[in-house]
Amino acid sequence: LMAAIPKDREAVFAYAVRWGEYDRAPADARARVAGWVGKKIRELLGQEEPSFCEFILEQVALHAPAAAMLARLQDVLDEDAGAFVTKLFQVLIFETEKCAAAE
Repeated sequence: LMAAIPKDREAVFAYAVRWGEYDRAPADARARVAGWVGKKIRELLGQEEPSFCEFILEQVALHAPAAAMLARLQDVLDEDAGAFVTKLFQVLIFETEKCAAAE
């Protein structure tokens, strides 16, 4: 499964995320995504930012495309935004593909 996840930013941004799988995913899968977001934001900003993490997770729930997510996070994350969004979508791809494979 890991080998199927795109590595470079262009491929990740072009990947068709299985949003239906994310919407139907068990709570623990969404909790892993939320935990990853919280951890990375804490690393990048040096402190916990619950409202910013909530904003990111709302964008995920709205199925925001990677490019739109990048545009929305650029002002806060600056040069880290591209890497953050790429990795976030790799996590989303992994979790949704894992859910699809379990069916």
